[in-house]
Amino acid sequence: MEKKIYIIQPTYRKMDGKKVKGWNQFNHSYNIPMLSGAVPDDWKKDTCIEYFEEINYETDAGIILLLCMGYDIMYAREVADEFKRLGKTVIFGSHLDKFSEKILFEASDSVIHGSPGRKEMKMVLDDALYGRLKKVYDFGTDLNYRFDYSSLKNIRMPYIQAVMGTGCRNNCDYCCTAGVYNGKYRMRKISMVIGELKEISKLNKYAAFNDSNIYNNALYLRRLCREITANKIGIKWGGQATIDIGNDDETLAALYESGCRILYIGFETISHKNLKSISKSFNPDKYKELTAKIRSHGIAVAGYFMFGFDDDNKDTFEKTWEFIKDAKITLPLLNVLLPVPGTRVYDRLKQQNRLRFPDEIEFGNTSPLYSVPCYKCYFKPLNISSALLEKKYLELYRKASRIPEMIKRSLSSSFSDSVKFFLMNYGLRKEYRKMKSEFGNV
Repeated sequence: MEKKIYIIQPTYRKMDGKKVKGWNQFNHSYNIPMLSGAVPDDWKKDTCIEYFEEINYETDAGIILLLCMGYDIMYAREVADEFKRLGKTVIFGSHLDKFSEKILFEASDSVIHGSPGRKEMKMVLDDALYGRLKKVYDFGTDLNYRFDYSSLKNIRMPYIQAVMGTGCRNNCDYCCTAGVYNGKYRMRKISMVIGELKEISKLNKYAAFNDSNIYNNALYLRRLCREITANKIGIKWGGQATIDIGNDDETLAALYESGCRILYIGFETISHKNLKSISKSFNPDKYKELTAKIRSHGIAVAGYFMFGFDDDNKDTFEKTWEFIKDAKITLPLLNVLLPVPGTRVYDRLKQQNRLRFPDEIEFGNTSPLYSVPCYKCYFKPLNISSALLEKKYLELYRKASRIPEMIKRSLSSSFSDSVKFFLMNYGLRKEYRKMKSEFGNV
């Protein structure tokens, strides 16, 4: 076998069966630079991000590495089946959701959990080369090597993803990251991140950190921001953080100076009871105050919200809408709660016999993750019917996707930022139209 690997980030199919192509608001992580950077120097490699490119099924590479992260499982299995038919060795890499092993084993020769560094990647490729490939590799996280951003040179995208670290210091019941990392996290060497941001700045003036939480370590974050500023990298960027960053004026000032213009905050719910039930230890009474503090530093706030928690009822949607308006949330990201296997929410609902799919296989076959945003209810809520929950959710999405509301939310002191925020909001409008076509008028 020739030493050549083909690394593919598959797209996924929406509920209508169409593949997602190009950029939209709900594209997920592009881990091609990470995995490509880990490939040994004596191996040839080709890459493909299927959102923007077509898969080359005529590749002469003997090893196919598919970066299947979870939401794209069923379509990725289609891709794997075709490459297996062509006699290729198929490996699923950087996979997190262990429940999906049951789905992927049939279509692959091996599944890699975790993030293999250069040493681990060499081990896997050597095993494949010499016919001793294991069915499963369990690696931790080794991200202290330079990622290969040259793989993105010919792809036009609105921003390029970077990575500070992995994991999250929080341990929320609904979260897949918590199911894997259990409240732990690891940060990369700042020199590695700075070197990569310099490369990114040559390709795009916008970047987004793909971390689950950039506020895991405030001291680290401030040091990184000051290095970005000192090196005059000149990018605008955003990332996910927890709302308590609003208490940290020093860090917020460093963020803005380094080019941060938007933070994605997981509010999830404005109910005390709901937050307590999912092990999220924040006070919703402080949400507006902390959001205002973030905005006062020139940083916009995008907010994640989920519906279907045990304290939610028909009035929850209007209350959430009032909060979104009062808190001046730039980009509201709305979802019906999806109980993903591997999370404590899934285990709890399964134990209470409230799931609409009986096991992990049925979960995959139902393909709820094809729908992003998640707009269907796959469990039995306590204080509202599933049908009414979906109806109220769609009504809220309609309000959020009205042109006047989107313009109002997108306004910023910077014209270019306002345009960027409006385009991000416009993605919501396109998603609403797709959902409306299935549900009909509400």
